Amino acid sequence: MKQNKLTGVIAILIAVFVWGISFVNIRVAVQVLPAMTLGGLRFAIASVLLFIVMRLRKESLALQREDFLNVFIAGAVGITIYFYFENNGVKYTSASAASLIIASIPVFSVIIESLIYKKAVSPRTIISLALSVIGVCLVVGLDIEALLGSGYLKGYLMMGGAVVSWVAYSVASTPLFEKYSQLKVIFWQAIIGLACFIPFALMEQTVWADVTREIWIHVVILGVFASAIGFWVYLCALDILGIGESSYYLNLIPVVTIIAGYFYLGETLSMIQLVGGLVIIASVFMISASGKGDGNTAESNKLTKETA
Repeated sequence: MKQNKLTGVIAILIAVFVWGISFVNIRVAVQVLPAMTLGGLRFAIASVLLFIVMRLRKESLALQREDFLNVFIAGAVGITIYFYFENNGVKYTSASAASLIIASIPVFSVIIESLIYKKAVSPRTIISLALSVIGVCLVVGLDIEALLGSGYLKGYLMMGGAVVSWVAYSVASTPLFEKYSQLKVIFWQAIIGLACFIPFALMEQTVWADVTREIWIHVVILGVFASAIGFWVYLCALDILGIGESSYYLNLIPVVTIIAGYFYLGETLSMIQLVGGLVIIASVFMISASGKGDGNTAESNKLTKETA
């Protein structure tokens, strides 16, 4: 049981690391590539990579008909629609306000998990969630005037849509682990996500002559690490830790991004941001040390899931 949870924690930390680093790649790539075109390219690369891995492992591609809806919701809503809302939300509001709204994902995940799976929410969980949100505020440098800005309603709605999309992704993915490996789940999600990206990408104006070799390198990194590996290990963590606990770690992403930006982009790193990062780490430690998400549901899932 303890070893199982450790595997889940390692998996979610890998996801947090590659997703945190990916924001640096995104910042460079979106200077040339429109957001949805970039999304389509990275998931095209991820789909090819995941297909190769599945062929090497001789894993079946078949899905049962009754699971198509959950797979479609996870791929279309959790990948394509999520990135649509997030990319446009950041455009229509301040970065700090957008980060704060995204930081509410663990809160809504805990609420949804308690409603669906009847899991009790302890005072320790509430305190850790509050600390996590406070830590994010310190890391991103919350601008109160920007947060209250009257012109940001569209951005707030977009970021709210991103939160709902991610929670929907987690909820739709979880039942699939009872029948399929995480590899097969993310492969089909990537395929569906890619298909849904295409209409958006066709409406964007891309100047392909401006896409340099450096930009392509960032796109490949996003496709291999952020899209294929990142989502794969996240699903592994989701299977073991559950919706609530796996979501707590997501607020570590801005900490990784700030540090990566400091070393790669030469961005400043203030003492307040360091304190905020420590607060987030402390909040995650509280949850991890509480014994929640010890894999109690995952153990039964493993009995019926496909093996590679």
